[in-house]
Amino acid sequence: MATICKTRWQTIDGSTRQRWLVEWRDTTGQRRRRQFEDHAEAKRFHATVELGVAPSPTGSGGDVIRFTDAALEFIQSRIKLGREPSTWRAYDRHLRLHLEPLIGEEDVRALRRVHFHELQERLLAKLSPALAKAVFVTARAVMAYAVEREWRLDDPAKTVRFKRSGRDQARIDIPPKADIRRLLEAFGAAEVAAGAPPSRAFMLVRVAIGTGMRASEIRGLRVIDLKFDRTPAQIEVTQRADQWKRIGPPKSRNGRRTIPIGPDLAALLRRWLPLRPNLDSPLVFPTETGAVMDLSNFEHRNWRPTLKRLGLAGPKADPGCRKWTFHLLRHIYASQLIELGLNPKQVQMRLGHGSVTMTLDVYGHLWRDAEREQQEVEAFEAKMRLA
Repeated sequence: MATICKTRWQTIDGSTRQRWLVEWRDTTGQRRRRQFEDHAEAKRFHATVELGVAPSPTGSGGDVIRFTDAALEFIQSRIKLGREPSTWRAYDRHLRLHLEPLIGEEDVRALRRVHFHELQERLLAKLSPALAKAVFVTARAVMAYAVEREWRLDDPAKTVRFKRSGRDQARIDIPPKADIRRLLEAFGAAEVAAGAPPSRAFMLVRVAIGTGMRASEIRGLRVIDLKFDRTPAQIEVTQRADQWKRIGPPKSRNGRRTIPIGPDLAALLRRWLPLRPNLDSPLVFPTETGAVMDLSNFEHRNWRPTLKRLGLAGPKADPGCRKWTFHLLRHIYASQLIELGLNPKQVQMRLGHGSVTMTLDVYGHLWRDAEREQQEVEAFEAKMRLA
């Protein structure tokens, strides 16, 4: 017996897409499905299946399983599994803007390794290395799903590694401490030190620099997560707020962590709590209505105007100047931990990285001992008797 139903979802640009889904079991008992844009076409296909015919599970016709159809079904499966909207909407965006024009009409069963090598080259030719890699990872996920659905026995994309030149690997450029002090002073550090009440903008910057928490984690931070009774005082990261202001678990398994904080930051947080816009909200940084704050509002009203006044962004900024983003404050925190002598594993745990490999990939160049390096080059020259 076959069934027909309508499925719809919202894309990243806010528009709604819908498909008609026909599901049935073939002669071997295998569950099959096929998607249609047109309801009448779906009903005709449904009638064909009801007559006992077992056509291909998806595709525009015959035995063809188009990559686009496979990708759409893959996205639907991720939604049913409860993946975050930011994840499956990224899949949808990658499909619509990049993969569909390049390999959308290809039969997933006919794709070979050479096709994915070509896909990689074409993506790198028109996209940034980071975006090209993200799109390619989506394509590999679709092919893995095709194997899972037994549309093919092997996965040709699995063994195609995305190669990026070392020159494409951007190193984290940590700003000088003088610029960091200027930034804090511009947000009112001196006034707060003199006894003035701290503003929400100042507290956001101060917490980010003092804890290395992600913006989503700060926006989802609760009052009960502040542990002032411990020595030293600590912040427990137990949840985060996504870009749609929905509360959920941390980004990774290691994202659930405990961060020790200094007495100055602890005192500032104690001063801030009775000044919150909504004292009934469980959040440390709520809006006036008690909801999750919107980071884009802070960036538009406070962050970017302050950077422009300091000459760190905008037309007056040095063309070679680093890009100051709120996430840069997390990198500043990490660099300070490294200066204090924490090892890679300790830094990983403080930042909540999924693995120490990621920590070393991002910050490995910051672990250096200038004095030891000087001794090594002097010893080398002495041994080789170089002038």
